[in-house]
Amino acid sequence: MKIFASFCLIGVLATAPAMAGQPTADQLNDPNLSGLLTPNGRIVFDFLTLWFNDDQPGAAFDKYVSRDNYMDHAVYSASTSKKQSFDEEKAAESRITGPGIHFEFMQMVAQGDTVFSHIKVTNPRNPVGSEMIEIEKLKNGKITDHWDIHVPLKPDSEVFLGLNR
Repeated sequence: MKIFASFCLIGVLATAPAMAGQPTADQLNDPNLSGLLTPNGRIVFDFLTLWFNDDQPGAAFDKYVSRDNYMDHAVYSASTSKKQSFDEEKAAESRITGPGIHFEFMQMVAQGDTVFSHIKVTNPRNPVGSEMIEIEKLKNGKITDHWDIHVPLKPDSEVFLGLNR
């Protein structure tokens, strides 16, 4: 009876939806998301999921970003013109997050200490969304550098996305 109960529990766990912030089995088996199979890719996935999909930017920054060596190289970031403290950068970055933003990972590649992610971003104000390329550099399991390219999409964006060729 114990063996049967164990198999039932395993079956339930295997078919249960992924926990919040956890990659799904489909994502882990998707060759376009091979970066998820690396430690650095998983850190970046967990960081962006906690921040945007789970709407916890402060917790994401505290857990995954280097307190000593973080630099945001994005053109809209204040830290591109002057070095900010960890708390200043965390506060500035947390302000850009709004409720309902969702990141869908389309591609992820991890090479050494650098992770490249292609993401479709949607939110309640713009259900068509936008495309984003996120680049993170890591050292000792913490994100030290960030770059991104962000392109708003239009309703006919299937051509842009390469879905309608």
